Amino acid sequence: MDEWKIPGPAVAVVQNGEVVLVRAYGLRDVEAGLKVTTDTQFLIGSVTKSFTSTGLALLMDERRIDWKKPVRDYIPEFRLHHAVATDRITVRDLLCHHSGLPRHDWIWVPGDLSPAQMLAAMRYLEPGDGAVGAHPHLSPLRARPPPLNHTGFPECKEDSGQTLTN
Repeated sequence: MDEWKIPGPAVAVVQNGEVVLVRAYGLRDVEAGLKVTTDTQFLIGSVTKSFTSTGLALLMDERRIDWKKPVRDYIPEFRLHHAVATDRITVRDLLCHHSGLPRHDWIWVPGDLSPAQMLAAMRYLEPGDGAVGAHPHLSPLRARPPPLNHTGFPECKEDSGQTLTN
């Protein structure tokens, strides 16, 4: 903890499908002197993107999902601000941030909403600025999703300029 300059972590080890170790160390709030517990939730930033995309890639490999199919094929209760976007947004669009959705940290921070509540809140996110008509996901004639690379993952290059609107 000293070397990495972190006040406290929680660790869990799963072996052969069973939890074999759960420990908490240090402080979750240095100023208040609150200890980390095994129930402490940590923000881990964009690391969750790699977990999510890897899990989806495994499902893709098992032919249980398809990058190019609409999210609603898998999550029927998925809703966005616009009906057309709701019906057309694909798994690939969400993974590559090509949906036109604005930042929406308020949905998951401070962590007091359930997954079902977060999903329901998605319908209130208005499309972000800077895209054609501020509705990038509503431009089907100009849609060109990124190609899949040799690994089966979508090519999601930040500097590629590939979005649903070009």
